[in-house]
Amino acid sequence: KADARPERILDLGSGAGSTLSVIPRGRFRICSDKSEGMAKRLRAIDPESIVVRTDASFLPFREEAFDFISAVGLIEYIENHAVFLNEVKRVLGRNGLFLVTLSPHGPASFLRQAHGLRIFSADPEAWEGLTAQSGFSVIGKSKSLIQRQYLLSAGED
Repeated sequence: KADARPERILDLGSGAGSTLSVIPRGRFRICSDKSEGMAKRLRAIDPESIVVRTDASFLPFREEAFDFISAVGLIEYIENHAVFLNEVKRVLGRNGLFLVTLSPHGPASFLRQAHGLRIFSADPEAWEGLTAQSGFSVIGKSKSLIQRQYLLSAGED
């Protein structure tokens, strides 16, 4: 199932589009961001994708609308991780894949807070428990200097 090329892609918190080159395009790809300024930039740099301005915790899509959802560099800006995960689970198709990164509290979080950003860091152990509680299975995970990467499945293996 992980070998199948996803057709319906949703990239949450697309920002300025810096990670779009590693996100599959599929039959269609929707890029989203809460910021109108970022949405305008996304439309300019990726005219082939559909750009939607939305809050990632309240997605305006039907159930099981996507095969693949990514949230790279987004989680630390989401206040209620449980609500977010339940919403992702709702719009992700059965056996869909969810690529997400987690930035634990550290120097990068401190610097962003010093610049006035609200950061909601998550403890990796608590995060993994919350993803399981929300019905996701971990397919793979890795750790870099500044973040942890998770590939989750919405399927029930």
